[in-house]
Amino acid sequence: MTNFKKYILWAVSLVVLVLIIISIVWVSNKNTISVNTTIKNAIVNVSIKNFSFNPAQINIKTGDKVVWVNQDSIPHSIVINGIRKSETLSLNASFEQEFNIPGTYSYNCGIHPSMKGTVVVK
Repeated sequence: MTNFKKYILWAVSLVVLVLIIISIVWVSNKNTISVNTTIKNAIVNVSIKNFSFNPAQINIKTGDKVVWVNQDSIPHSIVINGIRKSETLSLNASFEQEFNIPGTYSYNCGIHPSMKGTVVVK
């Protein structure tokens, strides 16, 4: 067998091998289903400003977080259902709470109890 014939036989064999590999990869990828199971929970911001919560009432889903940010120069704190949850929040300080159980949660400022709000978790 001449060198040229050996080269042609080798080249054809290589092409066939590459085609077989491509076919196997294509068939295996065709039967693969990719599912994104990452579920991102929402973060809802509540500002504390001028001795009020804004928004005062929020509706969220189970697993969502609420972040209160004090934008007053006066300190505030967060009390949820009568239980103090945060330390005293100075200007620009924040407190976050994740809500994992459906229900209605009343909250207020521990320092200024007339400041009130509600979180509804569905």
